[in-house]
Amino acid sequence: MAATISLTAGCAGVPAVPAASARASAPVQQQIAKDGGIPWDRTRPVRWADFQGTPPDSGAEGAQTGYSLLYGVSCTCAAFDYDVSAVFLPSRSWVRALVLADPDEARRTLRHEQTNFDITEVHAGRLRKG
Repeated sequence: MAATISLTAGCAGVPAVPAASARASAPVQQQIAKDGGIPWDRTRPVRWADFQGTPPDSGAEGAQTGYSLLYGVSCTCAAFDYDVSAVFLPSRSWVRALVLADPDEARRTLRHEQTNFDITEVHAGRLRKG
């Protein structure tokens, strides 16, 4: 889940104070929309239907998750705003038919790919905390 944090900083000697702001989130939301991305959300796990990419012709991997840490910043004399979001990229994510053909392998592999995305969100959360 994206979070926007604003720190009002001291151009005029004002101490940094957390405040809500959406200025920095606009570029993040635009990039998510452009990429057809799916922001990380604990209530919305990835599903195989999200994996829209084409697997390479060779290689040992059964699936691959494309994800990114998207960020936006905005700075004025009085405020520095930033937004960080972990985003799943469907067009860069793929699964081989062989994996989907075996229900146990499909469950195990999807759980693994979700864990990869969850780790991305852990790092996004660390960045949001500053």
